[in-house]
Amino acid sequence: ASVSLGAAEGAAVGAAGRLPAASPAKKRCSSPLGAAAERLIGRGTAQAVVSRIDWAQFLAAAPKGLEQRFFAGLAAGSRPAAPTAAPSAAPSETLADRLRGLPAGARAGALTEALAARTRTAIGLDPATPIPPDRALKEMGLDSLMAVELRNMLVRDGGHPLPATLLFDHPTLDRLAARLTEVWSLAPEPAAAAEANGTQGTVADEIDALDEAEALTLLEQELAEDAGRERAP
Repeated sequence: ASVSLGAAEGAAVGAAGRLPAASPAKKRCSSPLGAAAERLIGRGTAQAVVSRIDWAQFLAAAPKGLEQRFFAGLAAGSRPAAPTAAPSAAPSETLADRLRGLPAGARAGALTEALAARTRTAIGLDPATPIPPDRALKEMGLDSLMAVELRNMLVRDGGHPLPATLLFDHPTLDRLAARLTEVWSLAPEPAAAAEANGTQGTVADEIDALDEAEALTLLEQELAEDAGRERAP
């Protein structure tokens, strides 16, 4: 009997079958192909081929006219299972998301604190190092490479693209915070802003609600009261 083996693992099976168990050549036949070849030799098969074949790929590239019924079962058995789609990961919450979840009056302070922490990380400062909000970050040691690193942190923090010149256009924490408040939509809604500021703007709103005649009457009353106060001793 003869066994046809390609230039693959188990190529020395025929000779290795007669070697001692401790022989290196014998050990090379412990692979799946080598074991399959040894079983074929033991059966006395006239001729056999042991090989790895992707039958689905083989049939896809087979020439026209090839009788494929013989290979149909082989192709079905060798077809790999369809990969299971990994569950999509929920998007992680960004710093901007967390800031938007805070009360309107607390966002500005939290943003400035977060920017100070990011700046200390980019520069390599001690976490306890204070950074005055109106001091140029360049004076704290921020160079061009650190500015790019800090800008990249803020891109990840907000999920929005930012220009490469961000830290040069807004060189202090307060100016940077003002810009990111706009980009990250952290400014409170008008109703929330009015609530946070108390009744500020209430008088102006009432005046705006008056029609022309009512506004003129109110103005005349104010002028008359002012004139009375001036005549009083």
